[in-house]
Amino acid sequence: MKKLLGVALLVLLLAGIAGAEVKIDLDNYQCVICKDTFLTFKGDPLEKLKVEEQPGKVFLLSDRGKNPKNCANNFKMHRYVKTGTRNVSMELIAQNMDRILVIKGGGSLSQKVLTWKCLLCGKEFCSFDGFKLNIKDWDIQPDFIKSLKGMKGIPQCSARSQGYFGHVFKLSKEGPINSYDFAGSMLNQMYYVKGQ
Repeated sequence: MKKLLGVALLVLLLAGIAGAEVKIDLDNYQCVICKDTFLTFKGDPLEKLKVEEQPGKVFLLSDRGKNPKNCANNFKMHRYVKTGTRNVSMELIAQNMDRILVIKGGGSLSQKVLTWKCLLCGKEFCSFDGFKLNIKDWDIQPDFIKSLKGMKGIPQCSARSQGYFGHVFKLSKEGPINSYDFAGSMLNQMYYVKGQ
């Protein structure tokens, strides 16, 4: 009973959906040859890469084992020119993962990544700084906490069979990460809160 009361109190203290939506800065690029548009996380040095370095350093956020589609005349490399920076929602990132490029050996993302651990089931989940995964109403967690890859609701906590109805998250670590590492296994653990 004390554990349940402690968990409930922690949820109330940490819960809530913030009013301001978290936005992420992405740089816009256009290839001057094929005119295709690409995005990178702000600060990734796409324009500083030599053309011949691209196949070994430029990959897709959706699959860091794949290079972007070929340029005109089936040429493997592009001539990227930066056209600006956009402040975008997580939904836009989730919907455009095949157009967002990551750089192997690039700099740190401008946004810190938070790692959360569920106090009940022990699973780890990640979010960008600004997203608080604790939602007071356990039963609506899957409606509001969405995966970046696939935009699916967070899975139910495995402690549900013990009388709990959702995850209770505690921040376990935070820090910088580069885009290439982010596109690895962390991408499958990445979540955001709709409307936050």
